[in-house]
Amino acid sequence: MTKTDKKTTGKINSGKKAATKKPVAKKTTQKPAVKKKTKLATDTKKSTTKKTAKKIAAKPAKKFIVSHEQRFHMVSEAAYFRSLSFQAASPVENWFEAEKGIALICEIH
Repeated sequence: MTKTDKKTTGKINSGKKAATKKPVAKKTTQKPAVKKKTKLATDTKKSTTKKTAKKIAAKPAKKFIVSHEQRFHMVSEAAYFRSLSFQAASPVENWFEAEKGIALICEIH
């Protein structure tokens, strides 16, 4: 037969001592706090626009090789279309601005 112990509140005692758990102290080491860099939406946009601007600036435009006659006709057409715009400029200013624009895209052979 099994004996009941009044101290254990109705638990059956089989004659063996119950194992007791010893409290284990946890070792804690604190790491230094590191601030996280938070990127704002404007920061990412700025960085991407800077990168694309550098890529465009790094690649020079390939110029077309044209003769003097072809260049003259291109400048005269560009000056004509500039004169049709609503800018109040003289014909000489239109011609010089047209020459600047054509010089950016064409090279004389």
